[in-house]
Amino acid sequence: MPITSLFISHIDLKFTVDEIARIFLEEEIAIIKSITLIPQLVDDYIFNWGYIDIHEWCDSEAAYNCIQQLTHLEKSQLKVSDDDTWSIKINTQGEPMVTTSVP
Repeated sequence: MPITSLFISHIDLKFTVDEIARIFLEEEIAIIKSITLIPQLVDDYIFNWGYIDIHEWCDSEAAYNCIQQLTHLEKSQLKVSDDDTWSIKINTQGEPMVTTSVP
């Protein structure tokens, strides 16, 4: 079964939908169909949950490694800046209530 939806639990507020889509493309992981960001407040810290729908996986080693990690380890790590690393999981929660399409 192909992986078509991902979940990232802690996305810093500085990352927009467009930036997240750009990161996945620049890292040659995937072309994104849609992203939904849902703000969360934990211990006076606000961050986003990210629900990411994949349009197409890239034909690259980075995409292959991400898929393998998601399949066998149930998560993948993506370093997106010096201060930020995302823990990516397969979305098993279903669709969020609000969706934002990536242009």
